[in-house]
Amino acid sequence: MRDVFRKIRDEKAEISASNLYSKKLAFHNFFHVIETLKFANKIINSLLIELSTINLETIYYALLFHDAGYIEDQASMGFADKESYAAALAEEYLLGRGMSPVDVSKVTMAIKATHISAECRNLEEEVVRGADISGMAAPYNDVLEMSKAVKAEQEYLIGETDFLG
Repeated sequence: MRDVFRKIRDEKAEISASNLYSKKLAFHNFFHVIETLKFANKIINSLLIELSTINLETIYYALLFHDAGYIEDQASMGFADKESYAAALAEEYLLGRGMSPVDVSKVTMAIKATHISAECRNLEEEVVRGADISGMAAPYNDVLEMSKAVKAEQEYLIGETDFLG
């Protein structure tokens, strides 16, 4: 299987994005980002998408930042949801790196497409959304472990338990 992101991997961006994810979270951590990149690679390969017809940078950067700042209280900072906050973090970083506002907008819209009630407007947004939820179509044992991690994370976030011990 071809690695569709091989030529655009950005180590600086990966390090910066990873710093926006909490290691305290059992699911929405940077490991989830790595998994979504793998899922996106599988989706693109399985659809036999001609790479010249899809914006891989939009997908790559959107997945890097799609759950950034998940542990924060976004509402107290004036954001409608976690996706809007993650998009704002991506926008700040990418504009600071010199990415064009048009390209940054594509990334932020793809991040917002991961919201549960969002509608995808293009193939890039569909791949990002699909990669984010692809774990639900994994083998049963993987889904079970992911479900346990999500449950533990939610309990941690609402203060019911400290799953870290």
